[in-house]
Amino acid sequence: MGYIDDVHEVFVNGVRIGLSGKFPPRFSTAYNVFRSYKLPADLLQENNTIAVRVYDAGGEGGIVHGNLGIMMDVDAVPLDVDLSGSWKFKIGQYAHENIDQLETWDNIIVPGNWEDQGYKNYDGYACYALEFKLEEKFVKDRMVLILGKIDDIDQVFVNGVLVGQSGEFKPQTVHERSNSWQQLRGYYLPQNLLSSSEKNTIVVRVYDGLQGGGIYSGSIGLISQDHYIQYWNKRRNK
Repeated sequence: MGYIDDVHEVFVNGVRIGLSGKFPPRFSTAYNVFRSYKLPADLLQENNTIAVRVYDAGGEGGIVHGNLGIMMDVDAVPLDVDLSGSWKFKIGQYAHENIDQLETWDNIIVPGNWEDQGYKNYDGYACYALEFKLEEKFVKDRMVLILGKIDDIDQVFVNGVLVGQSGEFKPQTVHERSNSWQQLRGYYLPQNLLSSSEKNTIVVRVYDGLQGGGIYSGSIGLISQDHYIQYWNKRRNK
């Protein structure tokens, strides 16, 4: 979508797929951010509509420059269940202890830096949460949770069970620079952890030490272990 002055949200066929900045009354500009958004394949139809809602606080206003269009993500993981889109979000070191009050949390688009979505210059702890339903066929299979790339350190719980983390959440070490922000997160889930009869909950606790912050790029969702192995085998053979 190029560069948009100051705040905007993007809809494709009526579904919001992206947000940058913060609309009034909690205004936060994102005029200098180049925006590209993940477009779920199941949203596309024979005829499609893109709508961009914009707020400008001064100066030029609107879609000001940059390339506009659709490109193929050749590195995308072929997910069985796409979980990208609107998640719940809260800043604070102990935000993950309040997931029983998700209705009071903010909404945030995943993937996407939190600094580009109204939390400009915020470095520190935050928590993402998502509740979702799942078809029974996926419950019976061995699944992998794909969370793209996360800046910097993450700790992931599914239905209250710790399924993986990158880096250590210890006061004496979290301020050290970590290279984990470059890693693609793929966490293998124990069998029988997911449910088809009740909502499933993903909680992602994050510490960011510098710039960006959060679940910022890549595929987000679930894939069977067999399909995940096939994906990596194809990548190795390229």
